[in-house]
Amino acid sequence: REFSGAGGYPEVASVYMDSDETILETGEKVTFTCRARGAAPLHYMWMRDGELLPGQQNPEMTLTVSRSGKYCCVVKNELGSKESGLIEIKVGKRPKCRIYFKEKECGSSLYIKRQTKQVKLTCKVIEGSPDFEFTWKFNGVEKQGVKEGPKCYSLEIGEATEDNKGTYKCTVSNGIGQPHTSEVEVDVGDPPEIKVTEIEGIKRSNFEVKTEVTICCEATGTAPLGYTWWQWHSNHTMRTEHQGGAKLKVVTAEDKEGDYECEVSNKFGVATSTPPVKIRVGSAPVIKSKPRIDGELMHGKRVTLSCKAEEGKLPIKFEWLLNNQLLEKAALNKRKESELVIESLSDSDQGEYKCKAFNAFGFDVSSSVQLELSISHGAIMPLIEEKVAAKWYAFGLLLGVPKDTLDSIARGYVASCGNTKYALSEVVRDWLEDKHTQESSKPKSWSSLQEVVGKMGYHKLAGDIESKEPSIRSIMTNEVVKLKNPVTISCEASGWDIGYEWKHNGTTLVKETQKDLVIESMTEQHQGTYQCCVQNRFGKDKNSIDLRFSELKCMLCHT
Repeated sequence: REFSGAGGYPEVASVYMDSDETILETGEKVTFTCRARGAAPLHYMWMRDGELLPGQQNPEMTLTVSRSGKYCCVVKNELGSKESGLIEIKVGKRPKCRIYFKEKECGSSLYIKRQTKQVKLTCKVIEGSPDFEFTWKFNGVEKQGVKEGPKCYSLEIGEATEDNKGTYKCTVSNGIGQPHTSEVEVDVGDPPEIKVTEIEGIKRSNFEVKTEVTICCEATGTAPLGYTWWQWHSNHTMRTEHQGGAKLKVVTAEDKEGDYECEVSNKFGVATSTPPVKIRVGSAPVIKSKPRIDGELMHGKRVTLSCKAEEGKLPIKFEWLLNNQLLEKAALNKRKESELVIESLSDSDQGEYKCKAFNAFGFDVSSSVQLELSISHGAIMPLIEEKVAAKWYAFGLLLGVPKDTLDSIARGYVASCGNTKYALSEVVRDWLEDKHTQESSKPKSWSSLQEVVGKMGYHKLAGDIESKEPSIRSIMTNEVVKLKNPVTISCEASGWDIGYEWKHNGTTLVKETQKDLVIESMTEQHQGTYQCCVQNRFGKDKNSIDLRFSELKCMLCHT
């Protein structure tokens, strides 16, 4: 802009800026120039909005603008002063914008899952002075957007398909400086999806050391797919990264034990395999020696069988086998050892024992150890002297019954405390009745048997052989006598070679010849008096009991 004056007074010819723009960006530098003439010397001053700018006393003034205002130049000499016209500038900030998708800044590239619905890009002004103008372009073609506020302008794309792939540009202007353009390259594809993660060709997860294992990760998705393997260690608080593509080869060792996860990624997402593939590294148990037996191998004695696994990863479990059959008895297991305790030995405990140790990696079975009871004539006699079968054993020996036969029956008696005395008596009775037995060998009386046994040194046994004639000690029932209840009447008697006979209300019960009379279901007809009669070649005895329906137990009655 130019101004004119006259005479020797100061005259401002023109005031101008070095920029054609009157709207400037904050921080931008601008130079003002004032051309004047008049009587020298001329003095210059610069003013903004009527206020003197200190230090500005030259025909040119360079400023870094920070605010809007009206500027002028004042020229002065001895004759007077002259003020130029005003130059008004406005100060603002040029715009900058970013493109966002789902409230996240896109950057230079955006990868969208195929068939994603209602895809929308939003252009946001992040700085600049209003007012703003927006323009959207897709692959160079202008698109109509939607203004969502003074600083937002969106573009609806719709469903993500191949047709929507390309370059999207948003341009923003506000009249200050150059317009700003933000662009994003949009790609559409499929994120990875893991179908299978497993150990190739193997359905187990436990391996010996130095076993080569291949873990496979089968996945789909838009190529290229990247694979990362993560090994979670046993405490699951630390993991190690392995690179191996879709297949990871592992040579098992202690530091390779853990849970393996496959992580597959591409431009459209990341997928992690679940559940993880477990690899456990160790060794199966090894039993190098047969079980050890501790204790005296005698009837009724306590015996312990011990087994030890020399090798194998814990935890190790144990089983015991007797004659190749699994034992139900509980064993005491301690880390790599097992103990099987037999509190009281019996014939049923004899046989071939093996120990089986197993863990997650396999098993081993020990060699066998044979457990046999050590029973001789000298060992059996102390055991059976106190039993009621003792006299039958001695009697059999005296009569020449084979000792092995008597020993076998005696073992069963000691183990079970059952009816072995009757079994022994049958053997002896059969021997006595054998027509080949010499009459001279048969004892004529109990006193003669006692005398012979005493001479053999078995004085205690001789004292046991005292029965002559039979005697009923008791006859009773332990059951409460009720209608339809079972009832057992027991007749306890002493004496050798006793025969039993039962009567009901005086009538002989022909089939009842044992010491116990069993009534399966009590009825009215079963009430009455039951008599037990015992006899042998030395005499006889009888007792009776009265059965009636009662809540009380029946007591012994003598007749």
